[in-house]
Amino acid sequence: MVVQVSSQGTIPTSDYVITDPERIHQLIAFANARREGSQPSLYTMPAPQLTAAFYDKADFLGAIGAGSNFFFVSCLNWKGSRNATDTEIGDFKRLIGSPK
Repeated sequence: MVVQVSSQGTIPTSDYVITDPERIHQLIAFANARREGSQPSLYTMPAPQLTAAFYDKADFLGAIGAGSNFFFVSCLNWKGSRNATDTEIGDFKRLIGSPK
């Protein structure tokens, strides 16, 4: 399993890949704890600025992304968003931190 980290700007970019099993395990636990969200029916969901997409070889498994005050989560059959605290977003950024 790998995690592809990307950032959203004018043009979305694929920044780097996380392959360390311990970091991936921590990201999975973080994402699983924040899977609950809602699918708004009256407006378009916001786009995350940072995204961690989970892959098993070439197969997409799911993603979690963060915006200024929300998380966006998706899998093959569902997408949703939820409010996020500054602390949660900070934790997410620490977990996906760029490679040294």
